[in-house]
Amino acid sequence: MSANTLYDQVTKILERPFAPADVQWKPQTTSRDKKRALAVPYVDPRVYTNRLDEAVAQVEGCPPWEKRLEIHDMGDRVAVICHLTIAGVTRSGDGECVKTAGKGIEPNAVTSASAQAFKRANVEHGLGRYLYSVPKVWVDYDQARRSITPQSLAQLKRMLETGEAPSSGGGGQASHRPAHSQASHRPARSGNGAQGGNGKDARAIIVKMGKKHRGETLGQIALEDPDYIEWLKDNWRWEEGRKAAEAIWGWIEKQQSAAPA
Repeated sequence: MSANTLYDQVTKILERPFAPADVQWKPQTTSRDKKRALAVPYVDPRVYTNRLDEAVAQVEGCPPWEKRLEIHDMGDRVAVICHLTIAGVTRSGDGECVKTAGKGIEPNAVTSASAQAFKRANVEHGLGRYLYSVPKVWVDYDQARRSITPQSLAQLKRMLETGEAPSSGGGGQASHRPAHSQASHRPARSGNGAQGGNGKDARAIIVKMGKKHRGETLGQIALEDPDYIEWLKDNWRWEEGRKAAEAIWGWIEKQQSAAPA
Protein backbone atom coordinates (compact mmCIF):
# COMPACT_ATOMS: atom_id res chain seq x y z
CA MET A 1 0.00 0.00 0.00
CA SER A 2 1.43 3.40 -0.98
CA ALA A 3 2.27 6.09 1.55
CA ASN A 4 -0.36 8.40 0.04
CA THR A 5 -3.04 5.75 0.44
CA LEU A 6 -2.02 5.21 4.07
CA TYR A 7 -2.14 8.94 4.70
CA ASP A 8 -5.57 9.30 3.11
CA GLN A 9 -6.94 6.50 5.29
CA VAL A 10 -5.46 7.99 8.45
CA THR A 11 -6.72 11.52 7.77
CA LYS A 12 -10.25 10.23 7.24
CA ILE A 13 -10.10 9.07 10.85
CA LEU A 14 -8.41 12.25 12.05
CA GLU A 15 -11.04 14.48 10.46
CA ARG A 16 -13.83 12.97 12.53
CA PRO A 17 -15.05 15.43 15.19
CA PHE A 18 -14.20 14.84 18.82
CA ALA A 19 -16.79 13.46 21.20
CA PRO A 20 -18.75 16.40 22.68
CA ALA A 21 -17.60 15.33 26.14
CA ASP A 22 -13.98 15.96 25.08
CA VAL A 23 -14.63 19.54 23.99
CA GLN A 24 -14.06 22.23 26.61
CA TRP A 25 -15.01 25.91 26.50
CA LYS A 26 -13.29 29.14 27.47
CA PRO A 27 -14.55 32.74 27.56
CA GLN A 28 -12.99 34.74 24.71
CA THR A 29 -14.47 38.05 25.81
CA THR A 30 -17.06 39.21 28.32
CA SER A 31 -19.90 41.72 28.29
CA ARG A 32 -19.47 45.06 30.04
CA ASP A 33 -21.34 43.89 33.13
CA LYS A 34 -19.25 40.67 33.20
CA LYS A 35 -22.37 38.52 33.29
CA ARG A 36 -22.04 37.10 29.78
CA ALA A 37 -19.14 35.64 27.83
CA LEU A 38 -18.47 34.61 24.25
CA ALA A 39 -17.70 30.89 24.46
CA VAL A 40 -14.90 29.37 22.35
CA PRO A 41 -14.31 25.59 22.09
CA TYR A 42 -10.96 23.87 22.66
CA VAL A 43 -9.66 20.35 23.27
CA ASP A 44 -6.87 19.16 25.57
CA PRO A 45 -3.67 18.08 23.72
CA ARG A 46 -3.94 14.60 25.27
CA VAL A 47 -7.16 14.06 23.34
CA TYR A 48 -5.30 14.89 20.14
CA THR A 49 -2.59 12.40 21.09
CA ASN A 50 -5.14 9.66 21.76
CA ARG A 51 -6.80 10.23 18.39
CA LEU A 52 -3.43 10.06 16.61
CA ASP A 53 -2.64 6.77 18.36
CA GLU A 54 -6.05 5.35 17.45
CA ALA A 55 -5.84 6.49 13.82
CA VAL A 56 -2.47 4.94 13.01
CA ALA A 57 -3.41 1.75 14.87
CA GLN A 58 -6.55 1.33 12.76
CA VAL A 59 -4.72 1.57 9.42
CA GLU A 60 -2.78 -1.59 8.61
CA GLY A 61 0.84 -0.92 7.72
CA CYS A 62 0.83 2.65 8.98
CA PRO A 63 3.97 3.57 10.97
CA PRO A 64 3.71 5.38 14.31
CA TRP A 65 3.24 9.14 14.11
CA GLU A 66 6.22 11.30 15.02
CA LYS A 67 6.54 14.72 16.60
CA ARG A 68 9.60 16.96 16.50
CA LEU A 69 9.75 20.29 18.34
CA GLU A 70 11.95 23.30 17.65
CA ILE A 71 12.19 25.68 20.61
CA HIS A 72 13.31 29.26 19.99
CA ASP A 73 14.11 31.93 22.57
CA MET A 74 12.91 35.21 21.03
CA GLY A 75 13.82 37.54 23.86
CA ASP A 76 10.43 38.57 25.18
CA ARG A 77 8.76 35.28 24.30
CA VAL A 78 9.29 31.61 23.56
CA ALA A 79 8.34 30.23 20.15
CA VAL A 80 7.90 26.56 19.31
CA ILE A 81 7.53 24.91 15.90
CA CYS A 82 6.02 21.42 15.88
CA HIS A 83 6.72 19.11 12.95
CA LEU A 84 4.15 16.32 12.97
CA THR A 85 4.70 13.35 10.67
CA ILE A 86 1.85 10.96 9.89
CA ALA A 87 2.22 8.12 7.37
CA GLY A 88 5.29 9.80 5.92
CA VAL A 89 3.65 13.23 5.51
CA THR A 90 4.98 16.09 7.64
CA ARG A 91 2.98 19.20 8.47
CA SER A 92 4.04 21.96 10.86
CA GLY A 93 2.44 24.38 13.28
CA ASP A 94 3.80 27.12 15.52
CA GLY A 95 3.03 28.47 18.95
CA GLU A 96 4.38 31.11 21.29
CA CYS A 97 4.13 32.32 24.86
CA VAL A 98 5.24 35.64 26.35
CA LYS A 99 7.80 35.51 29.15
CA THR A 100 7.27 37.07 32.56
CA ALA A 101 8.95 40.49 32.52
CA GLY A 102 12.06 40.61 34.69
CA LYS A 103 11.74 37.01 35.84
CA GLY A 104 13.08 35.04 32.92
CA ILE A 105 10.93 32.44 31.25
CA GLU A 106 7.44 31.85 32.61
CA PRO A 107 7.52 28.30 34.11
CA ASN A 108 4.90 27.03 31.69
CA ALA A 109 5.93 29.11 28.67
CA VAL A 110 7.50 26.26 26.71
CA THR A 111 4.68 23.89 27.64
CA SER A 112 2.02 26.39 26.54
CA ALA A 113 3.77 27.22 23.28
CA SER A 114 4.41 23.53 22.55
CA ALA A 115 0.76 22.62 23.12
CA GLN A 116 -0.35 25.43 20.80
CA ALA A 117 2.12 24.36 18.10
CA PHE A 118 1.10 20.71 18.42
CA LYS A 119 -2.60 21.53 17.97
CA ARG A 120 -1.88 23.71 14.95
CA ALA A 121 0.21 20.97 13.36
CA ASN A 122 -2.70 18.59 13.89
CA VAL A 123 -5.06 21.05 12.21
CA GLU A 124 -2.82 20.92 9.13
CA HIS A 125 -3.52 17.16 9.02
CA GLY A 126 -7.26 17.75 9.49
CA LEU A 127 -7.52 16.86 13.18
CA GLY A 128 -9.56 19.44 15.09
CA ARG A 129 -10.00 21.74 12.08
CA TYR A 130 -13.78 21.61 12.34
CA LEU A 131 -13.60 23.40 15.71
CA TYR A 132 -13.09 26.67 13.84
CA SER A 133 -16.53 26.19 12.31
CA VAL A 134 -18.34 25.66 15.61
CA PRO A 135 -20.59 28.68 16.31
CA LYS A 136 -19.49 31.04 19.05
CA VAL A 137 -22.39 32.04 21.31
CA TRP A 138 -22.94 34.29 24.30
CA VAL A 139 -23.53 32.38 27.53
CA ASP A 140 -23.81 33.08 31.25
CA TYR A 141 -20.52 33.90 32.98
CA ASP A 142 -19.46 33.61 36.63
CA GLN A 143 -17.23 36.61 37.25
CA ALA A 144 -16.16 35.44 40.70
CA ARG A 145 -14.86 32.15 39.31
CA ARG A 146 -13.86 33.65 35.96
CA SER A 147 -15.54 30.82 34.13
CA ILE A 148 -18.62 29.91 32.15
CA THR A 149 -21.43 28.71 34.41
CA PRO A 150 -22.08 24.94 34.69
CA GLN A 151 -25.57 25.40 33.26
CA SER A 152 -24.18 27.12 30.17
CA LEU A 153 -21.49 24.46 29.77
CA ALA A 154 -24.21 21.83 29.69
CA GLN A 155 -26.04 23.82 27.03
CA LEU A 156 -22.86 24.15 24.95
CA LYS A 157 -22.34 20.40 25.08
CA ARG A 158 -25.92 19.92 23.93
CA MET A 159 -25.25 22.36 21.08
CA LEU A 160 -22.48 20.07 19.80
CA GLU A 161 -24.80 17.09 20.01
CA THR A 162 -27.94 18.59 18.51
CA GLY A 163 -27.03 21.89 16.86
CA GLU A 164 -29.35 23.74 19.28
CA ALA A 165 -27.87 27.01 20.53
CA PRO A 166 -28.05 27.76 24.28
CA SER A 167 -31.50 29.13 25.03
CA SER A 168 -30.15 32.31 26.62
CA GLY A 169 -27.44 32.84 23.99
CA GLY A 170 -27.41 36.13 22.16
CA GLY A 171 -24.42 36.37 19.88
CA GLY A 172 -24.17 33.30 17.72
CA GLN A 173 -26.41 30.95 15.88
CA ALA A 174 -25.91 27.22 15.91
CA SER A 175 -25.88 25.17 12.77
CA HIS A 176 -29.00 23.31 11.75
CA ARG A 177 -26.82 20.24 11.80
CA PRO A 178 -25.14 18.95 14.97
CA ALA A 179 -21.69 20.54 15.16
CA HIS A 180 -20.07 17.19 15.93
CA SER A 181 -21.30 15.75 12.64
CA GLN A 182 -20.02 18.53 10.38
CA ALA A 183 -17.42 17.27 7.92
CA SER A 184 -14.02 18.93 7.85
CA HIS A 185 -13.16 20.29 4.41
CA ARG A 186 -9.57 20.22 3.28
CA PRO A 187 -9.03 23.44 1.29
CA ALA A 188 -7.40 23.26 -2.11
CA ARG A 189 -4.15 25.06 -2.81
CA SER A 190 -4.42 28.09 -5.02
CA GLY A 191 -1.71 29.52 -7.18
CA ASN A 192 -0.98 32.57 -5.03
CA GLY A 193 0.67 30.74 -2.17
CA ALA A 194 -2.32 30.67 0.17
CA GLN A 195 -4.78 27.88 0.73
CA GLY A 196 -8.43 28.25 -0.01
CA GLY A 197 -9.96 29.91 -3.00
CA ASN A 198 -13.08 30.32 -5.06
CA GLY A 199 -16.02 28.77 -3.30
CA LYS A 200 -13.91 27.74 -0.31
CA ASP A 201 -14.63 28.51 3.34
CA ALA A 202 -12.94 31.83 4.15
CA ARG A 203 -11.95 30.49 7.57
CA ALA A 204 -9.76 27.82 5.96
CA ILE A 205 -7.54 30.30 4.07
CA ILE A 206 -3.98 30.27 5.37
CA VAL A 207 -1.98 33.47 5.80
CA LYS A 208 1.44 33.16 4.16
CA MET A 209 2.87 36.56 5.07
CA GLY A 210 4.17 38.35 8.13
CA LYS A 211 5.58 36.77 11.27
CA LYS A 212 2.91 36.96 13.94
CA HIS A 213 0.30 34.74 12.25
CA ARG A 214 2.17 33.23 9.32
CA GLY A 215 0.88 29.71 8.63
CA GLU A 216 -2.40 30.20 10.51
CA THR A 217 -5.89 30.01 9.02
CA LEU A 218 -8.17 33.02 9.11
CA GLY A 219 -10.42 30.95 11.36
CA GLN A 220 -7.62 30.52 13.89
CA ILE A 221 -6.72 34.20 13.77
CA ALA A 222 -10.35 35.24 14.22
CA LEU A 223 -10.44 33.29 17.48
CA GLU A 224 -7.06 34.41 18.81
CA ASP A 225 -6.45 37.90 17.40
CA PRO A 226 -9.56 39.39 15.75
CA ASP A 227 -7.89 42.82 15.43
CA TYR A 228 -5.49 41.28 12.91
CA ILE A 229 -8.46 40.27 10.77
CA GLU A 230 -9.42 43.95 10.64
CA TRP A 231 -5.88 44.81 9.55
CA LEU A 232 -5.93 42.13 6.84
CA LYS A 233 -9.20 43.36 5.37
CA ASP A 234 -7.66 46.81 4.89
CA ASN A 235 -4.10 45.89 3.95
CA TRP A 236 -3.90 42.43 2.36
CA ARG A 237 -2.77 42.91 -1.23
CA TRP A 238 -4.21 39.56 -2.32
CA GLU A 239 -7.77 40.46 -3.30
CA GLU A 240 -9.31 37.08 -2.55
CA GLY A 241 -7.76 36.97 0.89
CA ARG A 242 -8.78 40.55 1.59
CA LYS A 243 -12.39 39.76 0.70
CA ALA A 244 -12.30 36.69 2.94
CA ALA A 245 -10.96 38.82 5.80
CA GLU A 246 -13.74 41.35 5.14
CA ALA A 247 -16.36 38.64 5.40
CA ILE A 248 -14.93 37.30 8.65
CA TRP A 249 -14.55 40.80 10.10
CA GLY A 250 -18.21 41.45 9.33
CA TRP A 251 -19.09 38.37 11.35
CA ILE A 252 -16.83 39.49 14.22
CA GLU A 253 -18.50 42.91 14.30
CA LYS A 254 -21.90 41.23 14.37
CA GLN A 255 -20.81 39.18 17.39
CA GLN A 256 -19.49 42.27 19.14
CA SER A 257 -22.63 44.28 18.49
CA ALA A 258 -24.73 41.43 19.85
CA ALA A 259 -22.88 41.46 23.15
CA PRO A 260 -25.16 42.34 26.04
CA ALA A 261 -24.63 45.86 27.40
